[in-house]
Amino acid sequence: MSWTNRPCAQCMGFIYEFELLHQAEAERRKRAQILESEGDRQSKINVAEGDKAQVILSSEAAKQDAINRATGAPLWPPCTSCHFTLCDQAMVLVLSVVQFIYGI
Repeated sequence: MSWTNRPCAQCMGFIYEFELLHQAEAERRKRAQILESEGDRQSKINVAEGDKAQVILSSEAAKQDAINRATGAPLWPPCTSCHFTLCDQAMVLVLSVVQFIYGI
């Protein structure tokens, strides 16, 4: 009878099954890492696109404000019923309060 260091056929089957399970678990981990990485990437893209939109809108607002100031356009639209701008309405309110306080 000779003694060998090789596992028996039944043990080889268990070892083979264990290796398959180990490979499957490694593949699952790899896929999970890839999905997490893609999620992080998409999140960063979304944040960058939001920042870009904010800069563009802010720039457009500043440009429109400069145009309005240069052309003398009112900062607020006129009232639809009396055609005063909000600034005019505020001035009338301030004057009426001053008149009331000082009895003018």
